[in-house]
Amino acid sequence: MKKLLFISLLCFITITVKGQWTGPKISTVEIKLSPGDHLIKAGNNMLIGTSISLVGNLVGIISPAEGYFIGVVSGIVGSVFVIVGVVHIIKSGKTHNENDMSLNLQPTQNGLGLCMKF
Repeated sequence: MKKLLFISLLCFITITVKGQWTGPKISTVEIKLSPGDHLIKAGNNMLIGTSISLVGNLVGIISPAEGYFIGVVSGIVGSVFVIVGVVHIIKSGKTHNENDMSLNLQPTQNGLGLCMKF
């Protein structure tokens, strides 16, 4: 049991570290995602994270012998996916604020006019 826990923890740390390492940059042009793209990624990550947590917890309830360990690991992995989803939602809001284009009614010399803010 201790070997299985150690190997699983080692694999989880390796996957987490590899996920954060971006590797060498091939081109200097960065692709900037739109707020909608960030929201799509957030939704996908949250759906995957919630699904992993639910399935793992169901396995933990059905088979208590080894299921508790599977439930804990799936809960941690699912939580990581949900946290990444929340980060994408925050990035979506920041990108939306940076690209704030609005159309307002403002007074002009001839009355009211539409003013577009870039």
